[in-house]
Amino acid sequence: MLEEQRNKIDAIDVKLAALLEQRLHVSEEIAQAKYKHHLGLTDRGREAVLLEKVVNSIQAPNLRPYVKDLYKDILLISKQLQANTIKALQDADK
Repeated sequence: MLEEQRNKIDAIDVKLAALLEQRLHVSEEIAQAKYKHHLGLTDRGREAVLLEKVVNSIQAPNLRPYVKDLYKDILLISKQLQANTIKALQDADK
C-alpha cells in the first residue's frame, strides 16, 4: 500500500517537474519582453489575480492554503529567474 502510494507520488513529481520546466522557460521569455519594453519586474495586480485563480481552481477547500503557499514560492522563483535573465541581458548590452 505505502509503496504503491509512493510510486504514484513519484509519477506525479515527474509530471510536475516537466510542467515547472515549461513554466520557467516561458518566464524567461516574459523577462526578455519586459527588458525589451522597459517594464517592471513585478506586477502585483497580475500576481494577485493569478494566485486567486489558481487557488480557486482547487476543488478540495482544505488543500487551498497549501496550494497558495506553494504557488507563492513558484511566483517568487519565477521572479528570481526573470531578474537574473534581465541582468544577463543588461550585462550583454554593456
